[in-house]
Amino acid sequence: MKTFWIRAWPAVLWLFLAGCGRETSPVTTPAAETRVEMAKPPAVAARVAPLRVLAGSENKALEPTLADFTQQSGIPVEMVYRGSVDIMLTLQQGAAGFNAVWPASTLWIDLSGNREVRGAASITRSPVVFGIKRSKAAKLGLTTGQRLPVSRVVELTKSGQLRFLMTSPTQSNSGAMAYLGCLHALAGREEAITQADLENPAVASGIQDFLAAVDRTSASSGWLKDLYVGSPGLFDAMVNYESTLIEANQELTAKG
Repeated sequence: MKTFWIRAWPAVLWLFLAGCGRETSPVTTPAAETRVEMAKPPAVAARVAPLRVLAGSENKALEPTLADFTQQSGIPVEMVYRGSVDIMLTLQQGAAGFNAVWPASTLWIDLSGNREVRGAASITRSPVVFGIKRSKAAKLGLTTGQRLPVSRVVELTKSGQLRFLMTSPTQSNSGAMAYLGCLHALAGREEAITQADLENPAVASGIQDFLAAVDRTSASSGWLKDLYVGSPGLFDAMVNYESTLIEANQELTAKG
C-alpha cells in the first residue's frame, strides 16, 4: 500500500486535566472502549497510582514507548481508548477519574468546551493519507511518489474505478481531517475555507462524489484498519493515518 495523497496533518496531543481528583458526576463508560495498563515494576506497583489517560485508538501503536516510560520512571500508565467523539463527550461530562487526555487533535478539546485542560503539548504527528493497493495503483497507471490531486481521486471514484474505506467525518478524527483536507483541496485554498467556498457548486459536487465513493466507514481508525487487513481482497484503498497504514502493511506482510 502506497501513499499518494497527503493533505491533513492531525496533531496528537498530550493534555493534562487539572482538578481530576475532585468529586464529579460519574461518566458512563462506552461498551466499545478498551483499557490497557502498561506493565509496572513490582517495587512500585503497590504504592504508585496509575496515570489514567483518556486516549484515541490511534495511540495504541505507541504502547511500547509507554511501557519503556513505566519501566524507567516507575509510574504505571493506564490507557483508556475511546473514539474522538466519545472523548469529546467524556470531557463535556468532566472526565472524572482521568489525569490526562490524549486525543488525535485539539479539535475535540475545543468542541468539548472543557476549561480544565492544562499543559497542552504536541508530541507526535501522523498525516492522514490516501493509501492504495499496489496492484490497483498499477492498473490505474499510478506510480509511487506521484502527486495525486483530490480532483483526480474524485474522478476515479466517480467513474467507479476506485472505492475506498474511510472513517466517518462526524465520528472519527481521521475522517474529519480527510473531509476538511478534501474541502480545502477542492476549493484550491491553503488558508481557511469560507462560506463562499462551501456554496461553490464545484466544491459541493466534488465532496459529494468523494464521500459517495466510500465503500465502508466506521467510527474508529483502528477498527477500519482491522477490517482492511482481515479482508485484503475486498478493498482497493483506505484513508487513514500514515502510521495506521504502516501497521496494516506490516500485518499483511506477516500474513504473507
